Amino acid sequence: MASSRVAHGCTWCMIQGQRPKPRTMTLQQVRQAKAAEKAAKDAFYAQHAAEAKPGSKPSAKYNKLQAAMIAATKARQAAMTSYAAAL
Repeated sequence: MASSRVAHGCTWCMIQGQRPKPRTMTLQQVRQAKAAEKAAKDAFYAQHAAEAKPGSKPSAKYNKLQAAMIAATKARQAAMTSYAAAL
């Protein structure tokens, strides 16, 4: 019952059995994601070294850098998975 319309990922398209095409990544994009992840990790660990004291509460900047590092790691993993699927 799939139509010729392009699936864009909304709930209705999913119910109708249409799936959006996964976005393929190039090796260059994977390398950029890896570099962004490294930069996020470096910033996080620099902040961690500056304020790591037993019993102290992490600052808002620390939490923000931690969230950015986690997001960058997930983005890099998704990029690598997409690139590997396209091989």
